Amino acid sequence: MPGRQDPGRIAQIDDEIRQLAQDVTRDHSSDDEKARALVDTILGLAGFSISYDWLSNKTAREVFREGKGNCLAYSNLFVGMARAVGLDARYADVEFKDRITREAEIIVH
Repeated sequence: MPGRQDPGRIAQIDDEIRQLAQDVTRDHSSDDEKARALVDTILGLAGFSISYDWLSNKTAREVFREGKGNCLAYSNLFVGMARAVGLDARYADVEFKDRITREAEIIVH
């Protein structure tokens, strides 16, 4: 499919990100606890100036380094970090019909 990136490449992380993932999950034994620790860490990166940019489809390394990305970019970061700590993280391709409406000056999806 044109424009699609290799899921293996977009979730690749470097040693610094891998170490962070291992550090934040070290004291957790269950997969659920590890996943929650990773989510909390990614959300906590806002303190390091990571922000949401809906136009920024980025790899895991790019969103970590550049400090901005959209939901897919943050998913890439999560998948890469989760795989680094032994979780079976995967992408799900979901199809739905867009229903977009405009309410006042807000676009609702």
